[in-house]
Amino acid sequence: CPATDPAPFKLSRNGVLECVTRVHMPARGFRPPYEVGYVTLPEGLRVFAPIRSGRRALAVGTAMVLVPFRLGAGNEEAMAYAFAPVDA
Repeated sequence: CPATDPAPFKLSRNGVLECVTRVHMPARGFRPPYEVGYVTLPEGLRVFAPIRSGRRALAVGTAMVLVPFRLGAGNEEAMAYAFAPVDA
């Protein structure tokens, strides 16, 4: 973000899945296959994020919740956030 004085803004942890895709190419910190998608929050913001489906099929409109997960491995491991189905 190029802003020099961003203001905090509270967002919901819950949203609705708009779309999801499974990726079969490696990316830094992600071993394939992994899923990414868009989740729309009640505030109207659409967030692109990793999706933690547990390998189950997800449908557009699935209720999602923000969850922590480990990104990377070894010395490059970090905590990150993803969305998962509410009932997972």
